[in-house]
Amino acid sequence: MKKEGIIVLKDFIIRETTFGIVRRLVFLEKHILSLMRFKEKVTILDIGCGTGINVTLPLAERGYSILGVDNDIKTIEKAKELAGNNPNVAFKCTDFLKWEGKCQFDVIICSEVLEHIVNPAFFLSKIHRTLCSRGLLLLTVPNGYGYFEFEQLILKVMPFLSKWSDNLQHWIVRHFSGQTLKERHNWEWKPENYQRAWSTMARENKHVNRFTVHELRNLLVKSGFEIIEFKGRTFLAGNVLNSLVRDWDSFLEWNTKIAERLPLWICSGWMIAALKDK
Repeated sequence: MKKEGIIVLKDFIIRETTFGIVRRLVFLEKHILSLMRFKEKVTILDIGCGTGINVTLPLAERGYSILGVDNDIKTIEKAKELAGNNPNVAFKCTDFLKWEGKCQFDVIICSEVLEHIVNPAFFLSKIHRTLCSRGLLLLTVPNGYGYFEFEQLILKVMPFLSKWSDNLQHWIVRHFSGQTLKERHNWEWKPENYQRAWSTMARENKHVNRFTVHELRNLLVKSGFEIIEFKGRTFLAGNVLNSLVRDWDSFLEWNTKIAERLPLWICSGWMIAALKDK
């Protein structure tokens, strides 16, 4: 069930953020459903799935069969804990760069991963090999020169801003709703351990690549993919910003909708759908 800026599933609720997590799920499902017009059942692999809270588990709850892989054992252990007995999802700790399979999956999701890969061309070649004929790659990548990277640069210089924004958010929620931040978010997210899980449990998770639109397009084409959709995700996205506006629904809605109209180079991140072209 989907409302504006919110997805209500059986066991938990997903609210929109400055990172466009609801917008991303809508984009992913749209393209998966498009592929299912030609194939009744599709096999899905989520590379770098993390704890599964943002992509793998929501899609599994929607009824899709999906395998999530990540190279961090603690992250996968948390993912399995969160998945419980859901029969639609499986998690595996493995390094995809060492993956030996060929033509195994109809859909491969690679969300917020490519910027962490030292050799993205080789990584995409592995994805190309693993996809079935005319398989679908669903990719999300931050703008290497967008607001998120700008905010990260500022935090390196002034790290106190992160703590300051959290304190301000506590004050805003307490002042306007009469609740503490913990009470507010336990009311909106269920089960309780879902909202306590980070997208990854790995300590080191730095960006090693900063892509432009032109670089990313060229990389995909050279890797054997036909781009069928390339669109902005949100205008502004960052941890500090998110802590300040995560309860400001009208701003979050505007932040996603304006990304439809803005040139790609100014958006904070991109969502790409591409077919294996041979």
